[in-house]
Amino acid sequence: MINLIVIIVFLIFLSAFTSSLEAAFFSLSTLEMKEIERKDKKRAELIKKMMNSSELFLISVLFYNNFTNVSIGYYTSRLAGIIKVAPVCENWILITITLTMTLIVIVFAEYIPKLYAIKFNKRLSIDTSVLAYFMFVLFYPFAFLISKILGFSGKNTKQNEYTVSEYKTIIELNKSKGIINYKEARFIKNFLTFSKLSVGEVMTPRAKIVYLTPDMTYDEVVKIIKSEYYSRYPVIRDSSVIGIFYVKTLTAYDNTKEFHIADFLMNPIFVTKTSSAYKLLNRFEKQHMHMAIVLGEYGEIAGLVTMEDILEEVVGDIKDEFDIFDDDKIKKSRNKYLEISGSVELDRLSDILNTDLTKENIDTLNGLLIMKLGRLPKKGDKIRYKGFEFTVNSVEERVANKIYVRKI
Repeated sequence: MINLIVIIVFLIFLSAFTSSLEAAFFSLSTLEMKEIERKDKKRAELIKKMMNSSELFLISVLFYNNFTNVSIGYYTSRLAGIIKVAPVCENWILITITLTMTLIVIVFAEYIPKLYAIKFNKRLSIDTSVLAYFMFVLFYPFAFLISKILGFSGKNTKQNEYTVSEYKTIIELNKSKGIINYKEARFIKNFLTFSKLSVGEVMTPRAKIVYLTPDMTYDEVVKIIKSEYYSRYPVIRDSSVIGIFYVKTLTAYDNTKEFHIADFLMNPIFVTKTSSAYKLLNRFEKQHMHMAIVLGEYGEIAGLVTMEDILEEVVGDIKDEFDIFDDDKIKKSRNKYLEISGSVELDRLSDILNTDLTKENIDTLNGLLIMKLGRLPKKGDKIRYKGFEFTVNSVEERVANKIYVRKI
């Protein structure tokens, strides 16, 4: 009986080993393989040889794993057969031992080893590569024969390209080493996800649209242009967009004639919220347009989107021909400090300082100060963060309204 128990325990360990091989090697990404190459070139070569014939390797591993599990079942039934019990209990003993062993195999020879192997796949792949390669070579002729019978190619079925997640990891690594700066890192990451961006994610919602109506006079139109500083406006009649008004077309207006806004309109482009922002950008380029109207599922106006909105998702803030730089929140002082209002957004400040200051659930510099100080800021408070020193110079209504920033 002791011998049978020892054999069963050994087989459980062997089953766990083969299960972990499958999980570890097949969960390796392209980036992780590069890291293994840097650590151990010889073992990386063995792993590559196996993964270049990934179907044959999988057949080999599955054979060892299934053969081991069948052997566990065989020796378990033998163990149940030598246990002396009353004849009436023999079937119950067999069922109990079989179910218990099945549960042990699932948990300790399949589930736990695979979870462990996926979590520590690089380390496990390096440590087991020699033994795994030996097992692979040993079973290779049989695996090759099986692959031919089943019509498998026996070659690598895994993609060798980097995933978006892996590219982002590479970007963060290069940013931390100073190879690229914050703006460059953000640009590359935005570019990687650009093809999946929808119009609904970048559009201006209907409630925030500044629009004109066809019955407006010249003076009314000019008043809106001077107050809003946009270069294009949708013209809306009875909840429908009848055209796009370009401010520059006013240069052609003869003020001796009666002004009709309809004489200056361009036909609008209509899209849905689920439309691809990337495809719309191409459409803008082909049709020499810069604005599109976004429609909801019932054909109602949901918002508008401009070429600038889409491009800003990749390259950051773009100044329109009517944009004015708002320097009320950010000024340069005489002693080479930046004088910044606490209400300035961290995204904007990150662009100016060329470093990532953003924190989850915090929007402004004042919020960052509160988080780092653990209380409301007071005059004279100082914090150091991401290579910069922030000094509170004045506080108004519990908000730091003047903060000096310098590089350290």
